[in-house]
Amino acid sequence: EGTSGAVQIIADDGDDNGDIWEIRSNQDANDLTFRNNTSGSLADILTLEKDGDVIVTGHITLNNADYNVYLKDGGKVKFGNHEDVVIYHDNTNGNNKIEFKQDLKFRPLGSGTTYEDGLTIMTNGGVKAYYDDALKFETASAGAKVTGYFQAHGDASDSAYTTMSYHVF
Repeated sequence: EGTSGAVQIIADDGDDNGDIWEIRSNQDANDLTFRNNTSGSLADILTLEKDGDVIVTGHITLNNADYNVYLKDGGKVKFGNHEDVVIYHDNTNGNNKIEFKQDLKFRPLGSGTTYEDGLTIMTNGGVKAYYDDALKFETASAGAKVTGYFQAHGDASDSAYTTMSYHVF
């Protein structure tokens, strides 16, 4: 007791590549780390911390269409060092939420390998919508701006129902 311990698994296939895996119990932090020698020295690959956190260096790949990532109600997926984007489901009122600290942009793949503007939700309340990478609709503090052809329809059950078409410049 009082020291860290490690087990190494070595599978040397005769080349100069690192062939060592190590499982280390870290006494000071009370966690478990998996390490691999891929470039001449052992590097942390996966750490299981005592509080349940998992730290992964590299990618997590789900190789089967049946695999999913499940989060309990209130569980959050956080992106960025400063939690720039947070996605979660709050079951207390049934809301799905995306919180963001910078403009949130949805950019579909256009022709070829270029991504185009699709929808931008700005942190101060504005919204911009694009068609084929060209701005067509945006909200502003005084209302909205439309570029191109615009149609407005009333309620069909209303006796004053009208269809109006405008060409906006």
